Amino acid sequence: MALPMDTVDFLGIGAQKAGTTWLFRQLSRHPQVAFPRGKETHYWDRHASPRADEWVRLLQPATRRTADGRPVRTGEITPAYALLPEASIRAIGDRCPDLRLFMILRNPIERAWSAAVMELVRAGKRVDETSDAWFLEHFEAPESSARGDYATSIERWRSVVPGDRLLVLFHEDLAARPREVLASLGTHLDIDAADLAALPDATLREVVTPSLFANGDDPPSPPPLRASLFERSLEIHGDGIARVERLLGRDLGAWRAPPRDPAPAGPRIAVPLRGARPAHAADRSATRHGLVGPADLWEMKRKFQIDFLRRAGLRPGHRLLDLGCGTLRGGIPLIEHLEPGGYVGVEIRAEVLEEGRRELEERGLADRR
Repeated sequence: MALPMDTVDFLGIGAQKAGTTWLFRQLSRHPQVAFPRGKETHYWDRHASPRADEWVRLLQPATRRTADGRPVRTGEITPAYALLPEASIRAIGDRCPDLRLFMILRNPIERAWSAAVMELVRAGKRVDETSDAWFLEHFEAPESSARGDYATSIERWRSVVPGDRLLVLFHEDLAARPREVLASLGTHLDIDAADLAALPDATLREVVTPSLFANGDDPPSPPPLRASLFERSLEIHGDGIARVERLLGRDLGAWRAPPRDPAPAGPRIAVPLRGARPAHAADRSATRHGLVGPADLWEMKRKFQIDFLRRAGLRPGHRLLDLGCGTLRGGIPLIEHLEPGGYVGVEIRAEVLEEGRRELEERGLADRR
């Protein structure tokens, strides 16, 4: 059966801090899955005048067939799309009527805590030097509340896209039943399940998240703060949790249970920061940090850089010359933003350039030329 050449096949719409990066890394290993612009394009939530045809063009892969003739599915995962307005969702649905969606949900209270910790990582701060008031303000912020309002997101997308085209997964299942999660996602995306089933256990234990702990875990909140955050969060999200239960027919009583002291983490391979390597390659991580500095500092720097350049008018079709590109920590968002071949990096140090090539491979961007 012929496969349409100019469409987007799948879209991951969130939620933030619920495991989308883990899903991206596993799907990136499948020969039938293409992420032409990496994990997150943010086209629909950041572009001044988004157009469905342009978005589809940006996500076209280099080929629509694998070496053995199987169809290649192309798409992206951008958690912010869970909050898109209905007009944008309708534009996406009208242009790609066969689009498959997936969304992964996490206890909204835990999600908000993890998002707050991520902000601390980016700012180079620690939990014990941050006031309780800051956490409460973060939890009550409109964006945080909206990101945890899963029911509204599901209802909004279902109003445009048929319900059977939206697969809802759960964060807690990633740790308990990762193979089952991947199998259900593979079936939903219509890709060969055998490739996902062949992934080794060590790969499935991989964790990719900004963290204050070396093992990739979020630090537990202090008990008094934990209690106050739980009470306030339940006020914010309690009704929403009940709505999700009705929408999906799943008991989420555990999300309303008072928080307990965290249990010891099981064996996992942790990748503490986006773009870093698993623990078994710590020597390469140390090498990279020695060349350009810690990755957590680059999170802030490169966000400032890409935001500045976008405001200054940098468009996907432009070409950019980056002198002294280093290991591409600053260049990654630019490569994701620009069309393939639009970014040229120049670096005089051969060992740094080699780390940059590894950085591209680890982010699934090696095919961007």
